[in-house]
Amino acid sequence: MTNYEKIKQMSIDEMARSCMDFFDCPYGIPRYFDVDCPKENQFNGSCIDCTKHWLESEAED
Repeated sequence: MTNYEKIKQMSIDEMARSCMDFFDCPYGIPRYFDVDCPKENQFNGSCIDCTKHWLESEAED
């Protein structure tokens, strides 16, 4: 199984959690404690929930 195949078999929850380790914010928000995230209220401060939302959204061209 390649890494690609392993990633394809992940659930949306597993993908969201793993993205936190090797991807930046999908909306381009820096991950610094002194930066307010405009999505914070929408997702109750959860980067995982926000990333899940982004993963479930339609891809942009």
